[in-house]
Amino acid sequence: MIRWLFENTVRPAQLALRERVSLRIDRKLNVRTTDEVIAEQLGVDIGVFRNTQRALGWSGAVRLVRRMDLRPSDVLLDIGCGAGRILCAAARTPVRRVIGLDIDPKIAAIARENARHLQGRQAEIEVVEGNALSYEIPDDVTVVFLYNPFGGEVFSSVLKRLIEAADRAPRQLHLVYAHPFEHERVMQLKRFIPGKRLSLGWRPGKKWAVKLAVQFYRLQGRKEA
Repeated sequence: MIRWLFENTVRPAQLALRERVSLRIDRKLNVRTTDEVIAEQLGVDIGVFRNTQRALGWSGAVRLVRRMDLRPSDVLLDIGCGAGRILCAAARTPVRRVIGLDIDPKIAAIARENARHLQGRQAEIEVVEGNALSYEIPDDVTVVFLYNPFGGEVFSSVLKRLIEAADRAPRQLHLVYAHPFEHERVMQLKRFIPGKRLSLGWRPGKKWAVKLAVQFYRLQGRKEA
């Protein structure tokens, strides 16, 4: 009963409010990151779009970037960056560089436009169209963000590429993983140390407790492992 009431009364009101807030912030920052706007631009049904490309809410994105404790020397890589909302939030802080990677050329083009027009940008933004399985992670990346862009063996393969990149050019590297359904795969590699966990909201049910969570990890150096 609680779940039915939430999904049929509270949730629709939340989504409508979220869209209004997103549009207002987008206009202020001179970007386009709101799901409804991007879906219309791409000619895609909003329901289908939300199942594959839903952006983290602006309030959650800003709060998450703050919790990342980014420093001026940090380089953030967002794998599966979508239209670039996290990129925009991070680039408004004094970090060294922000990189977005997305396999969809149309989405990557939108993210690139957002990077170009973002108001209040303090950091360089680079948007790359490419496959996470073949993308060579730059040696200066210190924080990697994943908004649950893939799972299974693809997810494990990308994590192994992170480990290879850190071993190739040793440095302190952190993983920030939203919707951490594959947490056990992370731990099976025995190189990631779990840290704080952030909740971005509440919905009834155990599944949503995970879906609305963000797990932080530190990648151990080869000598530590």
